[in-house]
Amino acid sequence: MYGGTAEGVDLILHYYHELWAEIKDEQQKHETVLRKILKEQECGAATFSTRYRLNYPNYSESEIASYAVTQWKKISKRFGVPVMNEKKQRHYSG
Repeated sequence: MYGGTAEGVDLILHYYHELWAEIKDEQQKHETVLRKILKEQECGAATFSTRYRLNYPNYSESEIASYAVTQWKKISKRFGVPVMNEKKQRHYSG
């Protein structure tokens, strides 16, 4: 799994989107979209992977990473970041 853990995958995708926002000079739009998805998923101050792990402590790293990737794909779509294909998603998720 690229990132080592579900949290690592989540963090890499967070930085990827943050960098994209910087390049496009759309930091506020990125923050708005991110906060909306975090709220929809009831994450509070937690990341996607952290919240999912707290909700489902018996799930595998791969299942948690897959969930985080799915959430970041939603952000990608709403924010206009190039979306990962299914083959890449499997690679990131383990």
